[in-house]
Amino acid sequence: MSEAWPWGRFLAWPAPRGAERRLRLEASHEARAQLGRELDLETVQRLEAEVVVRPWLDGVEIEGRVEALVTRLCGVTLEPFDVALDEPLKVRVVPQGSPNAPRAEAEIIVDLNAEDPPDEAPGDGLT
Repeated sequence: MSEAWPWGRFLAWPAPRGAERRLRLEASHEARAQLGRELDLETVQRLEAEVVVRPWLDGVEIEGRVEALVTRLCGVTLEPFDVALDEPLKVRVVPQGSPNAPRAEAEIIVDLNAEDPPDEAPGDGLT
């Protein structure tokens, strides 16, 4: 069973080897309106996610699905149209300064089959 979790609420880093958490996130009207402004969307009618947050190295791995219903304006006719999104999500995040954070290198080698490196998050957790 998933634990209800407000969109944007702080999530502290888990204790090492802590238990995984199943979260159901639902964006409030205010959070959807702010995201709509930031992404230049007419409206964000719905924004939800079902995720599992589990410890990974000294950070977390977040895996699940994100669903949204947004309204955009057509660039030609300026008529609004709805776009439904249902996408898988997998991201790994480590604390800022972690020895597991990606290193800036002079040469970047892109391997399309490799997993993405973890993101770094400042502070004591994620929002």
